[in-house]
Amino acid sequence: MNKTTKLLCVILSVATLALSANVNAKGGDKPPPPPPAPPAVNIPLEATLAPTGAVFRCGARTAVSGDTAVSLCFAYTPTGAVGAAYVFQRTGTIWKQQAKLGVDTSDLIAEYNGHVAISGNTIALSAESLTVPGNSAVYVFQRSTSATGVVTWTRQAKILSRANGDGFGASSTAFGGSSNGGFALEGDTLAVGARVSDTTSGNDAGAVYVFKRSLNAWTQTAKLSGSIPNELFGGSVALSNGTLAVGSRGATNGFDYVSSFSIFQNPTGTTTWNQQAKINTPSSSSLGVMVDIDGDTLLVSTPSFFSSFAYIYQRAGTVWSQQARLVPLGVSVNTNFNGFGSTTSLKGNIAAVGMPSTGSKTGRVFLYSRAGSTWTQKASLTDPNTAELPLYGNSIDINGNTLIVGSPAGSFGFVNLKGSSLVYRLPAF
Repeated sequence: MNKTTKLLCVILSVATLALSANVNAKGGDKPPPPPPAPPAVNIPLEATLAPTGAVFRCGARTAVSGDTAVSLCFAYTPTGAVGAAYVFQRTGTIWKQQAKLGVDTSDLIAEYNGHVAISGNTIALSAESLTVPGNSAVYVFQRSTSATGVVTWTRQAKILSRANGDGFGASSTAFGGSSNGGFALEGDTLAVGARVSDTTSGNDAGAVYVFKRSLNAWTQTAKLSGSIPNELFGGSVALSNGTLAVGSRGATNGFDYVSSFSIFQNPTGTTTWNQQAKINTPSSSSLGVMVDIDGDTLLVSTPSFFSSFAYIYQRAGTVWSQQARLVPLGVSVNTNFNGFGSTTSLKGNIAAVGMPSTGSKTGRVFLYSRAGSTWTQKASLTDPNTAELPLYGNSIDINGNTLIVGSPAGSFGFVNLKGSSLVYRLPAF
């Protein structure tokens, strides 16, 4: 059975499960009403980012680092949709477009499984090959400022997939992710997932490749692999200070959606990544496992066609323990399909969990804060521009006190809507 046939089987099985759930719901079994939402904390909207011109699905992927944000948008050409990464810079509270980053004409930024990440003056962007089907690459761009203040973004590297059709750098869910999608970038370290990589453990076991930058050159220094066939190891990855988190959708039984996450530690001054933990998630996921990490805290979510949840894990020494389960108060997580946990971001004591597909199709982002070891929902955000029916929360990222949310709108009928990335200033909860 080839990979295309496998993928079709998975899609068919998931669709059958969703249809079954819908039929059962019509049989009279109504889910319990959702718990009420707490009083909302005001989260001021600072800016709506979208380039001028005929573009659509802006905010399909978005990320922020300091006063710089990046957002993927697409435009029509005679040969199809062409994507680019638009860079925005903040001065005070004013955001202005700084650059537009593209890829080779032989490559294409994918609408639905592309990814982008930013760390300081470095941006990474994934693309698929148009000339060699199944091949992909991650582009790395570097920003420099001249003595006269002229800002330039220059392509520093193009890192090719390790094998044809391995999913190198691709996001793992229909909604694509956030700071924790198909690859993670932190300083001079880039970790790229290849979730359908065939390894010595079997077909589609998955892999994660780690690259290090020295001067302007990126070199592969490690390869981490899944341990069983169909594990899909590397569907999401996250980095924090020498710790790597990796999500796997089929942790122990392949297609049975027994999900897990793995933690690896990189001792200072080495290229070795030692596995510190591998933990099955409390609930399984039919759409991938999203992970994000900050220091000793991990946020992991399990979006599904059924009940979707997010979990907080805390590290003490080398031991990881569940600290909390996050649920979206004020809405039901048992509806078919709400997408809660399809996107996540974590920074310090703040966690953001996206729910880009709700009954109204407007999407939400839920914000949680920690006091001691207790996590509390503080806000539920929606796109103020409801006229476009956006997939709000399609991608999210937190850096410092800045939250950025992708709201790409999507396609409705034969109309592609523009979309945007929305920037918020987070208060001290």
